[in-house]
Amino acid sequence: MADRVHRKHVVVAADIGRGLLLSILCVMAATHLLTFRILLGLIVVFGTLSLVHDVADQSMLPQFVPRDLLTRANARLDQSAAVAQASGPAVAGTIIAVLGVPFAFLIDAVTFLFSGAMMGSVTYPSPARSHAPEALATQIRQGLRWIYRHPTLASAALTTHLWFFFNGVVGAVFVTFALTKLGFSVFSYGLVTTLGGIGALVGSLVSTRIGQRWGMGRGIAMGRNLYAPAVVLMVLAPATHHGGLWSAAFLLVGLGQLVYGLALGLENPLEMV
Repeated sequence: MADRVHRKHVVVAADIGRGLLLSILCVMAATHLLTFRILLGLIVVFGTLSLVHDVADQSMLPQFVPRDLLTRANARLDQSAAVAQASGPAVAGTIIAVLGVPFAFLIDAVTFLFSGAMMGSVTYPSPARSHAPEALATQIRQGLRWIYRHPTLASAALTTHLWFFFNGVVGAVFVTFALTKLGFSVFSYGLVTTLGGIGALVGSLVSTRIGQRWGMGRGIAMGRNLYAPAVVLMVLAPATHHGGLWSAAFLLVGLGQLVYGLALGLENPLEMV
């Protein structure tokens, strides 16, 4: 669907849409009108916009850089994201602890609106359009058939599906696990997730060299094989009601987050090519 319209317009609309949704969350949280059903509905829309944004955004990059520089370009983007991931949770934890949740929503909304304005200023060529495009359903069937019959892309696609599923499971339970089972404060939770951003930054810094030295396939496999031990480290954290910064729970979860981020930063730039 993203290929049928101007990709820049998709990215800008998704950013502005997410900024407006977070603004609604801010107002409803501040006025105590936010319920679980409303939150769930807004998050579903937010996630859909994020998916559409990422598809269009990733498809834009090859139009700006030559193919032999795509790995480096993806690594630079991942480094930027890793810096945000490293600093964002700690800043968010501090804002929530000092000013409350609604203000954190408001700041996040402003960042998405700013992103939309910046992307709107980017010069991007209009996509080539066919005079008689095939039906969308036909293109989807052709694309799926081609991917799942490809000797390399089929394996990559299936393992990516599994990763997204189980990463979603981990992400859904991790907040509750850290805050209730391990006794982390909002600040310590933000700090421990910051370690994931640091790991992602390190992984993205070395991914290009690893891909050049051992090959992209081996580099991706190396990153994929790090996820399991990272989660095991976090699972081994002892249950406590005092998850201080130097507790065994904090150290194990922090190390697990560091390795998890390292895996993500290592494989993602190689996989995007």
